[in-house]
Amino acid sequence: MTKEIVNEVLSLPLEDRAELVDILIKSLNASIDPEIEEAWKKEIKSRFNAFNKGEITAINGEEFIRKLRKKIRR
Repeated sequence: MTKEIVNEVLSLPLEDRAELVDILIKSLNASIDPEIEEAWKKEIKSRFNAFNKGEITAINGEEFIRKLRKKIRR
């Protein structure tokens, strides 16, 4: 891969880069079950909407990992 391609991709707007990532991941996982993928899309949308409505909150990744490690150690 050339630096030119990487620089061009990095200059794309965020939504275009996200779409490209999705396409690349799908190309690596050609055997994904469409029903499972659809179920995840619905779940993601549901959680996103709940977050925007203030029904759920989020924690940052570092805090999540810390809490997870604490649970595992028990």
